[in-house]
Amino acid sequence: LHGVALFDRVARHEPDITRAVAGKEKHGSRRKNFGIGGLVVAVADNYEVLLGAHPVQLGDEQMIENITVAADKEVVLDNIAGNTLELQVEIEPQGAKQCGVKVCRSPDGAEQTLVYYDAADQKLKIDVRKASLGEGPKNIEAGPFALKDGETLTLRVFVDKSVVEAFANDRQAAMRRIYPTRPDSVGVSLFSQG
Repeated sequence: LHGVALFDRVARHEPDITRAVAGKEKHGSRRKNFGIGGLVVAVADNYEVLLGAHPVQLGDEQMIENITVAADKEVVLDNIAGNTLELQVEIEPQGAKQCGVKVCRSPDGAEQTLVYYDAADQKLKIDVRKASLGEGPKNIEAGPFALKDGETLTLRVFVDKSVVEAFANDRQAAMRRIYPTRPDSVGVSLFSQG
């Protein structure tokens, strides 16, 4: 899928989604880190911290590149869906107030969980106010996070049925439990506000 900018991106503050990678799990399998592979090591203050070893699963990987999301719009990713998946999305916010991904989204948007960067509040947020038509939490989980000037936002989002975990630029994380009631709440979209 390739997006076409309908408006001037800079003037309208439309983020450029430069790359989205999604992997869908097979039933009964553990979460896998698709397309990255190898051993991940972070070094901070002369300490090595083992973050994990992740196999590559090429058969289930999908890559979508160069999507432009107009201001105050969303783009549904028709070929990516599920309630057990991993997304890696790289976004150039270009002045957008909020930009990110919606997961566990019903076709009409009645149920959806938003994972996004809020530039005004300088926070990574998970919004579960519309995650379920039934009972359950209706709030926004947020953690402090600010992008540096010109920095690309890299969101890694894991969905494991009732759990949504998000990681932003390897600096901030947030997690929420969700309880969608509709069996068709498996869609994924990219969105921009402001």
